[in-house]
Amino acid sequence: MAFLKSLPLMNNWPLPSISALFRNIVSVKKTRNQTIFEEGDPVNEIFFIKSGEVEVIITRRFSSFHCILSS
Repeated sequence: MAFLKSLPLMNNWPLPSISALFRNIVSVKKTRNQTIFEEGDPVNEIFFIKSGEVEVIITRRFSSFHCILSS
């Protein structure tokens, strides 16, 4: 839970709300160059990147959006 509390996004969240979010977190490991999500995917998750980098690729030609783990 310390990770969540350290995020600037959570600065104004009350502790019970952060705790409720923490209880629903599922840790997932992704590999380099693995797509995390694409534009048009159903929005039923939120991703917090604990370590590594993410590359966001927007291809306007096809109006597509990809989020790929880059390291």
